[in-house]
This record gives sequence, structure tokens and C-alpha cells, in this order.
Amino acid sequence: MNGEDVARSVRVILKKFRRFLEPSSLDVLEEVEACALDSYATFRARMRGRREPPSGLEWGYSIHPDKPLAFKPTVVGQCKLQPDLYCTVKWTSVDSCPSRQNVGLRVWSLEPRVTYREHLDSEGVRKALAERPAGPNRRVMLRYHFDLAATNQQGPHYHLQAGGKPRKDELCWLHEGISVPRIPFPPLDLVLAVELVAANFLDEHDRDVLRDPHWFGMIRHNQDYFLTPYYSNCLTLLRNSGQSLLGGLWNVKWS
Repeated sequence: MNGEDVARSVRVILKKFRRFLEPSSLDVLEEVEACALDSYATFRARMRGRREPPSGLEWGYSIHPDKPLAFKPTVVGQCKLQPDLYCTVKWTSVDSCPSRQNVGLRVWSLEPRVTYREHLDSEGVRKALAERPAGPNRRVMLRYHFDLAATNQQGPHYHLQAGGKPRKDELCWLHEGISVPRIPFPPLDLVLAVELVAANFLDEHDRDVLRDPHWFGMIRHNQDYFLTPYYSNCLTLLRNSGQSLLGGLWNVKWS
């Protein structure tokens, strides 16, 4: 994976998913493309003549939660929802998987009957919803992180985690102090995350985009890079009778 690979994948997202994205997301994708190309060029220049990168040198891209990759609202189960994505994906080489991966998926409710529950929510929540810049009927109902574990962090090396530390404007239902369970989940990048959102939130007709040959070719490329090594490792662990699959995927070796 290199900077041009990332830039090419962003251009495919722009071309195939433009009609499903909020206008602000088009600028977000252009910034991702520029960041990947610029940081990779800097990385290559500083790596010239080196075998190992100097401390702190990495390349990649980020999408900030204040300016996420936001999809247009959609109706799921008679509830108006809006998903968005933010992420940090960084590399310290071109031959290995990312050194940092944190992909966040938020699901906002745009339904007054869901965002504020009179029999459960406080008056403080009602006032906060009414006064917030994001709109009175907008609240994060679900948040998922697809993460690469930090050094010595308990949990699977690649994992899915619900919740996490909420941002003030989210008024999220999920408690920030509960960080477990961390559930095994394969690695993913922006392309695979967009596929995940599209499969879950687009209607049956719009999901035709997932079968578009150009898009599917990009999916195959990123699957080969991210998923083939992961599932090959899973298969090796399953064949190892002396260790459970979960134990083998755990970031810190079980004693």
C-alpha cells in the first residue's frame, strides 16, 4: 500500500458514492487524497538510504470527527438515521499493515421521538438538544470503533468496540466509562468502512453500487491487502491445537 493506492481508492469513493454523501464530504475526501499523497512523498524522501524509519515518521491520512465523512440521511426501520465515519490510518512502511488504525462509525438519529425520551431523559438533555449547533433533533445513538490495539492493551489485536469517549455535541447514550468488550474484527480502511456503511444503510436499490465492477475491483484490492493476511493467520491459529483462536488474536499473550 502506498500513497497513490490510497489516492486512487478515494477517487473511486468520490465517483461511485458521490450521490450518497453530504456535500461537505466531498471536501473531506479531497483532503484525504492530498494528505495521503503529501505524507507519502515526505515519507519516501526521509526514508531515502534508510532501512528503518526514524522515530515518529509515518504516512497516511486522518478524518476528524468534527468534519466527518457524512452520508445523507436514510430511513431504517421507520427511523431516520445518518451515519458518518472518521478515522486515522497510518503506516511506517509500504509493505506491512498500518501501524495505527482507528476507524469510528457514528449513527445519528434525526427522529425527535428517539433523540429525546420523555420518560427516561433529563431536562438537561432536552435543553442541550434544543441549544446545540448540530440541530435540536440530532443525537448519536450508536458509536463503534474498529481499532488496532495499543502496546500492552488488553483485547484482540484488531478489534471492534462499542462506545468510547463521547464528544460533547453527540449527547451519546453510551457511557464513556465502559470500554469493553473488545471483539475480534478484521482490519479495515476507509474503503472497507464505506462498504460496511453502504451495505447496512443504503436501500436495496442503491446497494447496486456495491456490485459495480470498478468499485468491486477496489474492494478486491483492499481485501487482498488487509484481509488475506488476517484470515491466513486465523486459519493458522485454528490449526494449532495448543491455542484458542481468541487467545492467538489477543494483543497481550495469555499467561
